[in-house]
Amino acid sequence: LFFIVPVIGGFVYSLTDWNGLDKSVNFIGLENYKNLILNNKRFYSALTHTLIFSFCITILQNCFGLILALVMDKNFKGRNFFRAVYYLPSVLSALVVSYAWSFILNPTMGALNILLKKLGLNFLVQDWLGNSKLALFSVIFVVVWQYAGYSMVIYIAGLQNIPLEMYEASSIDGVNAWQRFRYITFPLLAPAVTINILLTMISTLKTFDHIFVMTKGGPGYATEVISTLLYRESFTNNNMGYGSAISVVLFALITSVSLITLKYLRRRETAI
Repeated sequence: LFFIVPVIGGFVYSLTDWNGLDKSVNFIGLENYKNLILNNKRFYSALTHTLIFSFCITILQNCFGLILALVMDKNFKGRNFFRAVYYLPSVLSALVVSYAWSFILNPTMGALNILLKKLGLNFLVQDWLGNSKLALFSVIFVVVWQYAGYSMVIYIAGLQNIPLEMYEASSIDGVNAWQRFRYITFPLLAPAVTINILLTMISTLKTFDHIFVMTKGGPGYATEVISTLLYRESFTNNNMGYGSAISVVLFALITSVSLITLKYLRRRETAI
């Protein structure tokens, strides 16, 4: 009811010229897909930004999440407190985080630029969300900041499933820290790596909240992703049929990328 029916409905409307308001719906076949693929340069720009956004966040979030997990898995005073602190941002609403960071990154009154000026680092002061070369990466930073703790929790769960006997045996054999990570920890974390990469990839390919709140796809179209393009076509331009075609393409993209990635990661787990 809440998944199959809307998916089928979206596909049906993608074959029409429905504007989202009128009762009349005219069937136009694959015309929306033809216009999208052959005549819409903004779609390819949005696709490029989506892939860059997803790739960067998937790599960075998992790297930082793994580093945090390795540190937080050790036994030290206040460990649970720091685990909670690093995980807390992922509990917050993406809208709240985006609005907060929009103020922090404000070019005139933002805390980041003020801090840089106080430290005498005026050459680093930037219009973080207004510069077309920096805006997308500024949003990437915010998303990684918010969800690295989420990945950390999954990696910690994976670390706690590794038998301590393997570490003890490696210590007797004189294995150093890097070799222990490379040949024991990382291979046995394969299931956690699979889950984290898939969750991160799927969520970032369909990202909307952070981009829309922080940049609205701007400056110009420098941070426009497929989801924001879909929103503009469907609700700003009142072209629901065309927007539905974009949603079907996005659905196909996420499904294909996820299945290919899952197949590769599962094969890696089996090999290990």
